Amino acid sequence: MVTQEKSVVGIGAEPKLLGSFDVVWKYLGQLDENAPAPSPSTVDDNHGTESDDIQVSELSYAVISNQPSSFKTGSILLYSTSDRSVTLFPDKTIVKSGKTISLEEAEAIQVAALAGLPVPEIFTTDSQPGGINVLQMSQVKGRPLSEVWRTMTLRQKRSIALQLRSMLTTMRALQAPPRLVGACSGGQFRDSRLCHSHYFPSLVNEDEFNKYLISNLSHVTPRPVRDAFTRQQTNGHRIVFTHGDLSPRNIIVSNDRIVGLVDWEEAGWFPEYWEYVKFFLRTGAEDGDWPSYAYEIFPEVYHDELVLYFSILQWQSP
Repeated sequence: MVTQEKSVVGIGAEPKLLGSFDVVWKYLGQLDENAPAPSPSTVDDNHGTESDDIQVSELSYAVISNQPSSFKTGSILLYSTSDRSVTLFPDKTIVKSGKTISLEEAEAIQVAALAGLPVPEIFTTDSQPGGINVLQMSQVKGRPLSEVWRTMTLRQKRSIALQLRSMLTTMRALQAPPRLVGACSGGQFRDSRLCHSHYFPSLVNEDEFNKYLISNLSHVTPRPVRDAFTRQQTNGHRIVFTHGDLSPRNIIVSNDRIVGLVDWEEAGWFPEYWEYVKFFLRTGAEDGDWPSYAYEIFPEVYHDELVLYFSILQWQSP
């Protein structure tokens, strides 16, 4: 696991870089092949969505109140719901805190950094009383692609798409650890859908992942529909490093160049089609013609898997 620090670095303090020996070890594929498969259990996390009104939550105060007054001055609450917050501090660090903040994100970011991808630098992680997790990372300078995409020319858009394609090619070339489908550390992975986030223990192969998808079907799903989904699922996909939420708001750009990929909460090792289907799930009308650039963005496309996933989604419980 990533080394945990008991406080957030303040102004004038030297950020301590997290140890990443476990991440490197897993990245090299040295997981125990005899590790038992986790028992199926799902935790439904009914936290707010990004459409919630931004409000200063108790979680934000819990983090900010522990800092020197000079550290609190000028801090900006970027996003908040009842159980998570994201705050920008004057020393240009981002602090994510809350009960639904997963420390798995730090592990994924370090794997991405080892691959040479443009990601924030992780400084500290901490688990506080009350189940509150805290991540402190560097701010990526630039603007979210969501703010500038609609104003870009076709040439600029295609350039961004091809840059992202190159990054995906790098990610998909990484060697997956054996017997792992899920979070980079082997802990619980996050799967957001239908305005809810679900957490599930990492699995050992694609067959178990397929069973996970079917296990989320609503109890009213007819048996013939369940059987049809099961018959259409396959087990031959490669397991690749996946971001899981490649929407324009998580792509930081500057001067028509991608300078950062952020929000790795849903990242991990997943079947090769997962990035593709999540790409369409996590984009909306506000993203304009972004989904139309999928052919330029993805080295491979997965038509059958896309249709099957969205069919399953129609019958899954929230």
